[in-house]
Amino acid sequence: QLPGDICSLAWSSDRTIAAAIGQPLSGFRIFVFPAHFKAQVLTSEPVPGVVLDLTWGRSQLVAALGLCGARGWNWDRESCKLSVLWEVEEQVWSVASCLSDLTAIGGLGCLVLWKQQHQVSRHATDVHAVVFVKSSLLATAHEGTVQLWAVDAQGVLERYATLHGVSGAISSLV
Repeated sequence: QLPGDICSLAWSSDRTIAAAIGQPLSGFRIFVFPAHFKAQVLTSEPVPGVVLDLTWGRSQLVAALGLCGARGWNWDRESCKLSVLWEVEEQVWSVASCLSDLTAIGGLGCLVLWKQQHQVSRHATDVHAVVFVKSSLLATAHEGTVQLWAVDAQGVLERYATLHGVSGAISSLV
């Protein structure tokens, strides 16, 4: 029996699942389900806000927390513990990671790229959804527009293409 509703899930390359579980009034905690192990609660206190999106990087778990920003945790597989690496205060709706340990966060007026615990690129643009197409190409969506971004070896973003004319609002990319 889980203590609340699952609002977001993320699956890692080593078959570990992270879930944000809770209720809006009591808060959400991050649970991790390692392959072949029982679930473990990894945040003793509720995370701020509502977890809108989760993603696993190579060694970190990242959550989009809506009005409360975003948070990246280091994931120690040996001790099964999370420790906060970084936080962003802007409103964040979507997060994505790729195998090169880059993490993109998108929200109100921000597209930020992190490499491990270092911010490597930032653009002032609205992003409702973000996904890595591959480690050198990122896609973002806001309302009816999709933008493609080239990502260089240092994690610097450069707008590659813009696709207009999608009717309606895009809320997710895969």
